[in-house]
Formats: sequence, structure tokens, C-alpha cells
Amino acid sequence: MKTLARILLVAISLSSLSLAAQGSAPMANTAGFGGKIGLDIVDNEGAAFGWGGHFLYGIDLRGAGTLALYPNIEFWVNRHEYIDYNPNPNRYWYTTLFEANINFDARYYFPLRASIPVNPFVGLGIGPNIATWHPDADYNNYYNNNYGQYHGPTNTDVGILFSIFGGIDIPVSSNIRPFFEMRLKTGDFYTVFKMTAGLTFLL
Repeated sequence: MKTLARILLVAISLSSLSLAAQGSAPMANTAGFGGKIGLDIVDNEGAAFGWGGHFLYGIDLRGAGTLALYPNIEFWVNRHEYIDYNPNPNRYWYTTLFEANINFDARYYFPLRASIPVNPFVGLGIGPNIATWHPDADYNNYYNNNYGQYHGPTNTDVGILFSIFGGIDIPVSSNIRPFFEMRLKTGDFYTVFKMTAGLTFLL
């Protein structure tokens, strides 16, 4: 069994080297820009709508794939509702949460054969993170007919974020590339899992 495992390991290694040697370099020496939308799952807050824009510039690593500089900005917004039964009167809280993630990312594209119809990538990044939250409330007390509303201040804070992500580009033409990306954003404030679809237009 150990001998068979060694043979399989050597075969996989040789296949990988052959793939890298004969592969193309996706996005090499090209630049593009585009937008994206997605579904974000915010820790302890639920689902949120996400959107953003990006720029992409690929650098050929001479047979070892492509390193693409990927600066981008992403936003998400969520409205969180809950009931506070104590203290009296009861309050129905509506908190609007918003984040702007300024990502200084890099993508790595694997060297694959030109005949493969998709270009997988992995990446990571760091950047500033801007979070705001704005509380509102409707309150009532059925015992003394006390009704009203509360509009709280908008709070803003700035922190640092870290991201790790992966996805695929689908080159449908010489200058249009749809892509799908999954990303985990952590750091200050909220941890967010993002599922994103977007378009890159090559220049």
C-alpha cells in the first residue's frame, strides 16, 4: 500500500509539473475593471445585500501562473430588528448596519492548459474597514397609552480587515470575464462570509 501511495504521489507531482510547463497564464499582462453583487452572511446578524467595484492588473510569473493586483471596494447593508421587553415601555428596535471594505487584494491564477474553459484563482488581502450603525425604535406601553419613536445617532468607526478568498473566472470573450468568488472577511467589527458574482471588462 505504501509503495502504491508513493507511485500515485510521484504521478500527481509529474502531472502537476507537466500542467504548469504546458499551461497558459490567465490574465497575464492585462488590466481590467468591473463590478460585483452578492449575498453576505454577517456573523450574528444574518443575510445582507453586498455590492462593489474592482480593478485588476495581471503580472505574468513566467510559467508559474499569474499574480493579479486586485484593489477593490465592497459594501453591505443589513437591517436588524429585535424587541426589548425590559425596561418598560416595550421597544421595537431597528438597527441599520453598514460596512465599507477597502480591500488591497491579490489574486493568484494557476497555470492551466489553454483548453480548460475556466481560470481558478485564490487570494488574500488587507485593508481599512469602515462600519456604521444607526438605531431607531418604536415603543409602546398599553397600560398608560404611551407611544412614541426614538431616532438614535449614527455611529461610525474605522478598523482593519483581513480577507481570504477563491473563485473562478469564465472568459466568455476576449474582453469580458464573468467571475464567481467566495470570501471570508474578518478583523475588526463583523466577520462576513461573502458569495459574489461579477464582471471584469478588460482594457
